[in-house]
Amino acid sequence: MLPAMSEGRVVREDPYCLVRWEPTLRLVTFVRNATRIPDLETGKRMFAALASVDVGDADRILSDLREAPGNNTPEWENAFDQAGRRFFFERFPRRAALVRTLAGKLQVERIARASRSSESFRAFLDEAEARTWLLAFGSVP
Repeated sequence: MLPAMSEGRVVREDPYCLVRWEPTLRLVTFVRNATRIPDLETGKRMFAALASVDVGDADRILSDLREAPGNNTPEWENAFDQAGRRFFFERFPRRAALVRTLAGKLQVERIARASRSSESFRAFLDEAEARTWLLAFGSVP
């Protein structure tokens, strides 16, 4: 049985998200809450802060986006592509997103393809499936 998502040490928390590190699993969990990020500059600052979080040798991330308010404007996606890439795509060789709807799944898969990061990324509607996929491969080279 996989450890519950609530295990691990909180390494960052702000009004919009929480980051938890599970060192024995080399897994980082990013949990986006329902609070809307008010503007692009706030989002960029959040991504910059995430890029500096110390998560040791973690080589996989689960982004729990189930509560996140949708925002697929070109401006927001461009800001994510520029600032979020350092934390979500460049830092972790294996990535999964946990979303609430099929539309959300399609959106994050499109963003991963646009970021040329889809080969080691999957989107899931089920937490257990996401964690199983992330942890099934042992250490990621």
